[in-house]
Amino acid sequence: MNWLARLKKVESAPAPTLQKLRNDDQGVSVVFVGACPEPFQKSVSENDTFTARLGLFTDRGLNMDEAEAMAARLVGRDREQDDRRLCLECLHLSGCAGGWRCSRWQMRQINSADIPGDLVTVVMHRCAMFNDRVEAIA
Repeated sequence: MNWLARLKKVESAPAPTLQKLRNDDQGVSVVFVGACPEPFQKSVSENDTFTARLGLFTDRGLNMDEAEAMAARLVGRDREQDDRRLCLECLHLSGCAGGWRCSRWQMRQINSADIPGDLVTVVMHRCAMFNDRVEAIA
């Protein structure tokens, strides 16, 4: 079967249907039978991204609780398709808490390479120089 025939087969797949299954011990269960909904299809890549971000954030000095909270916040941002970023995610960020620096500060037309801590870990913003560290690793 060639790729076009496979594509037509997928497009003509029946819609999920609601079926009741009887289990004498448990009562009645209701299940959906059909194609896997889109959010479940994305969950594998979301888990991979979450794990990669968790590693990046702990490498950059956040404790595990802070890193998990930040990674979860960014998963929500990704689901909402928000295009704002944190410096903490960027490939151009260096340093540690209290001494963050941007290697693209001159291109961003700012006065110093030093970045305030809130901009690194709290404030999401748009930056033309942003380069996703997680995608660069993957």
